[in-house]
Amino acid sequence: GTVILALLGGLGGTVLAQDEAADPLAPATVTGSVRYAGGYQDGEISPVDETVRQSGIISNHVWEASDPRLSGTEAYTKTMDYYPVGFYVDATSRVLENDTGRWVGTGVGMEGVSISADMPDLSTATVILYGEDAYEGLTAYLLMDEGTSGSATFVGVIFPGEMPPFPEATAD
Repeated sequence: GTVILALLGGLGGTVLAQDEAADPLAPATVTGSVRYAGGYQDGEISPVDETVRQSGIISNHVWEASDPRLSGTEAYTKTMDYYPVGFYVDATSRVLENDTGRWVGTGVGMEGVSISADMPDLSTATVILYGEDAYEGLTAYLLMDEGTSGSATFVGVIFPGEMPPFPEATAD
């Protein structure tokens, strides 16, 4: 009896896995790369407090991902604040499109931060994208290593629904 239950449970899991693979809303892990494709515009530079802000930067990229839902062409607009101690932080608005659908979202990043003399500068971003068209109802959460050569790599997840809500901060 135990063997039969184990076999039935195992087969049920196999069928479920096959159904999820065919489901366009199935959750998945993803890796990929992003390369510069032109269209760069400098935007405007202005002083803000102790920093220099560059806003309205526009750039285009090509994404290639292990999950085809996140492959396509991207246009983003960026605002960066440069700090005189050698780093900047940025905020981006992103649109990624392919023949099936599109993703719209935001990202935040930093570049030039070095933990130690033995470690190269970090150039990293966190990107949250929400699906539209065929990807409606999906969210992509990505961690990017942006490098310094106009290309980046990423790891992340695609899942149905939205990010969970933030809990309220406590005074304790």
